[in-house]
Amino acid sequence: MSSVKSVFRFALLILTLTFSPLVLATSNPELLCTVSADKFPGFEDGTLESKTVKLTGMQGDAGGQITVYENASFRFRVITGRSQMQGGAATMMDFYVEAQDLENNHSTRAASASYAGGPHHARLELVTYTPKTDWYEGLVMFKCSASH
Repeated sequence: MSSVKSVFRFALLILTLTFSPLVLATSNPELLCTVSADKFPGFEDGTLESKTVKLTGMQGDAGGQITVYENASFRFRVITGRSQMQGGAATMMDFYVEAQDLENNHSTRAASASYAGGPHHARLELVTYTPKTDWYEGLVMFKCSASH
């Protein structure tokens, strides 16, 4: 009789694991986003803006993008990336950081990634160079990190 119980429990465990999806991402993690600038045209030296945000929608929908910082030249946004739909609930799998050049209608974006099981993060740098060197002269860094 005990062997039947153990076989039944094992079968129940296998069925539970088969039909219970494992989701490794958090549905709506908080993101700490920071914009910092040093000697970059259109920014005051030492510009530092930090904001904690939470994306609540899909890309293109309300809550799917949040402006972290904006000046006359640039807008820095964080945007929902891929999402997984399961049981009517969306789980954000990754996000983008995006710098929009408002004067030229161009955008540059970087996707988030997670390394060694750590929290997702993304970083984008805009740089200016002096004509006679390979070393940058000005820098704007935009980064966002998910809480673990």
